[in-house]
Amino acid sequence: MIEFVQQYLFYLKLGILPGSESTILFAIKVNAKADLMEARQCESCLREDAKVCAEFYCFDCEEPLCSACLKNHKKNKFLMSHHTVDLDFIEIFPTSTLSKITHCAKHGDGRVDLFCTDHEALCCRHCMTESHRSCKSILPIDIAAREIRSSPLSSMLTQDLTLFMQTLNTLITNREETGKTFEKDVEEIRSQVKSFKGQIIDHVDRLEKSIIDNLQDFCVEEKEGLQHEKDYLLNTRKSYHKSKSDLDVVIQHGSDSQIFLFAHNLAHRLAKDETLIQSKAMMYKDVSVEFKPENGLPDSIQSIGTLNICKQPCLLRSFSQNRRQAQVITRPVETKTQFLYRSQIDISVSENVQITAIAVTNDNRLILCNRYSNRLLVYSDSGKFLQDCTVLCKPWDIAILPDGNRGVVTLPLENSIQFLNISNMTTDKEQISIHNKCHGVAVVSNFIVVGANRELYILAMDGSIRTRVQVPGQLIYFLHGGDNNSVYYTDYHCLYHVGLDGEEIFRYDNPDLKVPEGIARDNHGYLCVIGRGSQNVHRVGDNGRAIDIVLNRDDGVILPWAITFNNKGTKAFISTHDGKCITVYDIHTYTKQKGILNN
Repeated sequence: MIEFVQQYLFYLKLGILPGSESTILFAIKVNAKADLMEARQCESCLREDAKVCAEFYCFDCEEPLCSACLKNHKKNKFLMSHHTVDLDFIEIFPTSTLSKITHCAKHGDGRVDLFCTDHEALCCRHCMTESHRSCKSILPIDIAAREIRSSPLSSMLTQDLTLFMQTLNTLITNREETGKTFEKDVEEIRSQVKSFKGQIIDHVDRLEKSIIDNLQDFCVEEKEGLQHEKDYLLNTRKSYHKSKSDLDVVIQHGSDSQIFLFAHNLAHRLAKDETLIQSKAMMYKDVSVEFKPENGLPDSIQSIGTLNICKQPCLLRSFSQNRRQAQVITRPVETKTQFLYRSQIDISVSENVQITAIAVTNDNRLILCNRYSNRLLVYSDSGKFLQDCTVLCKPWDIAILPDGNRGVVTLPLENSIQFLNISNMTTDKEQISIHNKCHGVAVVSNFIVVGANRELYILAMDGSIRTRVQVPGQLIYFLHGGDNNSVYYTDYHCLYHVGLDGEEIFRYDNPDLKVPEGIARDNHGYLCVIGRGSQNVHRVGDNGRAIDIVLNRDDGVILPWAITFNNKGTKAFISTHDGKCITVYDIHTYTKQKGILNN
């Protein structure tokens, strides 16, 4: 991994991106030292039956050049912009890495030469036919990469790699310091045990041996765990150190397409590893041990003390929140979204109704939380009532877990959450206490996040509390999962975006947004935020800036509470009329882009 990063940073600095097949094959030939003299001959001169030793390589022409041909290159105005390097650089060209990323991982014979801005994905012609036939904006790589040099992608990626490696260094140092502290604790307890031993009679010697043996077992077990965690972090740091060097090389000597391909692939891998390291870091525990002596007469002593392993969460700042995908930075597509009124679902039940949350299942059922009843209501997306589901207390919010088969609801009056089976709409018998008044709930990566009063509770998928963090604002009413281990939430005053460590990324405070409530994200990554007091829906970019107000009271948004989209992003469901109705809107998207390939 570190070799990949070093090569990527090196070539990104040189201005080189992954080359064509001929460039890679040439580099392989030079690297393999096979027919070295032939490989180093000038191709232009060979076409004139002259054998001249090559000293340079042109990535655009994809052939080695002698010094005379290089001068001709620089004189010709059509060739003077070509990227040339000393031939020696080819020997350190990351051929295996570049060869892999220029070919489709799914279709081995397909060359990656297209970019889908709808899905922000690299693809080959086979991918376009199989998975992107209905996409509206597919660009050739050379078009998508046109602004790569002027975009902040390279600098952002370099910065993020540096920050990521700093995080790895911090974790490694933490593991080392924890190991040293644990060693000191062990030595201190050894001393305590021996001192206590001197105060009691000879038969305690057997108990002393027992507790020392237990201590040693704990010591060996915990040290092995710490060493395993440290070794994993060291290997990861080593891998990204190498990838960072590659990035420098490719920036300096690569072509635009090479930079774009290399950067996009590295960014994707970095984001994935950041999420993995973040998850591991939140599971790390700082280990200590303590000894508590037993008081009493020597003859009554059955044990001279107990050993307790104390583990506390290892605090870690969140990773950089930069959106590294090249398509986000260069974003060549202009997208306009229009909400068109479709229908209204009247919630007809005997008790009072105020729908505070809506979840859409994989089969397009609507699960509604009615804060005035302990029954979840289930409707079809066309408005037909299907069934209800009884929970232990009046619910507020609901989130569906990644597998699509289970969900979790918050029960503010009980300060707890409850799991349910989405398929048959049955609930677990027991609730899980949060020890705080909880309202909003969302799924972020592999965690369940529950909002309380100025706090976020981070839970594992089984509901066990991993940690909790302080966040800005007041009582958190609604949550929505974000990218890179982050979450969005509202507190009646603002929309906030924070990392799972509590660090604020941005806050959206707009005078036209009053009493912000429910949050959802459309297929283009924009946030839609309900303004219950202002009776409108704001669309907000991932940088926290206002884009537009897509709906207001004249469009039927009257005293709204919650908002969500169906899985395809073609419909929006909004709880309106103070939660007594669900208003349905069709989503129409208009895209403008030059050079789009229509499939």
